[in-house]
Amino acid sequence: MRRNEAGRPATDQDLANLQKAVRPERPNQRHGAWAFLAGRDLPPESEWALEMANAIREEILSEEALTDAGPGEGAKRRLVIDSITRVQTVALLLFKDIVERGLSWTTKGGKEVKNGSLAALCSYENTLRLGLLTLGLEARAREVPNLSQYVKEFDAKAKKMKLED
Repeated sequence: MRRNEAGRPATDQDLANLQKAVRPERPNQRHGAWAFLAGRDLPPESEWALEMANAIREEILSEEALTDAGPGEGAKRRLVIDSITRVQTVALLLFKDIVERGLSWTTKGGKEVKNGSLAALCSYENTLRLGLLTLGLEARAREVPNLSQYVKEFDAKAKKMKLED
């Protein structure tokens, strides 16, 4: 157990003061991702991320209701969907942190510090991608017509429009 200067058990404020004294150049991380992972409530300014992730979860669940899952498969898929929701919430919070604070900043001493949220975001996005693959929701390249196909389709539409006139 940590103790303050007076020998009493350290409070959260004592630890915050100690951290400021040791690392004064580091900006406060207020995105809430680490609090969310620790099971604590999100700060009010970060509630939007949980709402957005839950909306995505509901959309995936409604799509899941249309698929035929075997016995026990539905519960497994719901666990994966819940995991995806948690990962998506953290990824949204980390992305917001990067947008607000940038990829790096310079301390008062002139030292450049990289934003650790970028590495964490890459990791969470990969986890999200793998979770979506598990559900069978992979990104597929759409078919793009080449120029000759486009010209043929365009001519066919033009002829059709002339016939209607």
